[in-house]
Amino acid sequence: LAACLALAPASPATAARAITVDEEAIIGDLAAIDASPAVELSVAGKPRRLPCDGLLAVELKAARPAPDRDAATVFLRNGDSLRGAIQGGGGRAVLLRNPVYGSVECPLQAVVRIELPVAQPAQALQASEKLDRLLFRNSELIEGTIESFEPAGLKFRSALLGQLDVAFDRLAAIALASHTAAPAKPPEGIVAIVQADEGTTVSGQIQGLKDGKLGL
Repeated sequence: LAACLALAPASPATAARAITVDEEAIIGDLAAIDASPAVELSVAGKPRRLPCDGLLAVELKAARPAPDRDAATVFLRNGDSLRGAIQGGGGRAVLLRNPVYGSVECPLQAVVRIELPVAQPAQALQASEKLDRLLFRNSELIEGTIESFEPAGLKFRSALLGQLDVAFDRLAAIALASHTAAPAKPPEGIVAIVQADEGTTVSGQIQGLKDGKLGL
């Protein structure tokens, strides 16, 4: 049985609102999250333990800063998305600096698309099976192979144009060839979907809450 737990990083004293599968709303202070998995709230001064297989969501009442408009968004093949400044990554990964999770390395075989901080087309850019695609801000589209990610741009090889150094500030979106995708492994047990304040969404099995940080 899979349930969704929508959270943002917070301290154990953070006020929370738990929504059960019966659509009951339970409001209290977040006391603990354990790996069983279950959420414990302090409701009117009394502890209340809520197994995650009976929950739809847990909403935290923390402040919600606006997402960084200068951040790129990396979309993963499992449905997760990460926002942050691209810091390179080389030929096997893209490295992001995320304000919540710090430095995050995303293997290229797990990435389906990257959207740069600019207005996007109505239909998301799609890659072909064998070739990566770059969508420029002037709407030009080229196909080829991404060779590496650098802090300010990427190295790209095109059959028609040869070797290119492309700055991120010229791009609107990047789509990675589907043949590089790793086989998807279906999740097991209770799966938490964690939504952070700045727009990042990641999923995984709950390991517990410690020092105000949720482990997945």
